[in-house]
Parts: sequence; C-alpha cells; structure tokens
Amino acid sequence: MEEKRYPRNYFSSLGISIGVPVGVALGLIFGNLGIGVTVGLSAGVIVGRLLEKKKNPNPLDQDSEEHAKGRKRLLLMFLIGDAVFLALAAYIVLSR
Repeated sequence: MEEKRYPRNYFSSLGISIGVPVGVALGLIFGNLGIGVTVGLSAGVIVGRLLEKKKNPNPLDQDSEEHAKGRKRLLLMFLIGDAVFLALAAYIVLSR
C-alpha cells in the first residue's frame, strides 16, 4: 500500500492551529489566559512535530499554487479553531 504524503509542516501547523484555541478555552475555564495559551501552543507544537515525524517522513515539495492552497487550508483551520473558542467562551460567560 502506498504511503500518503503531505506537504512539509502540514501536521505541525495543524497541531498549532488546534492547540492555541484549546489553550485559550482552558485558560478561560481556569481563569488564567496567559498560561492557557502557553500550554495550548506548547502542546500543539509537540503533538504536531510528533505527528510530522511519524506520518510525514518524506514530505512533498510545494510549488507556488500548492503553497497558496496550504495557506488557505491553514486559515480555514484557524477559523474553525476560533469558532470553537468563541463557542466555548460564550458558554462559559453565559453559564455564570
């Protein structure tokens, strides 16, 4: 079976874009936003790099069109993460 290849830093950017909003939500829950963001970012970097090494040992080289697609995909992931963050923040604020 052929192994699926991804662009360089695909999983790293995915881990960061998911880790930061989760960290912000945890920071709001525990009342310390700075520590929440730091923990979320750190966890996202660590998980992303581990996945990058495990699932993407031979990354694809990107041309300019693929690079633009990757940037759009990253923006979409950040927007989804922000939507999750806003939903959690609204839930926390409204439940108090």
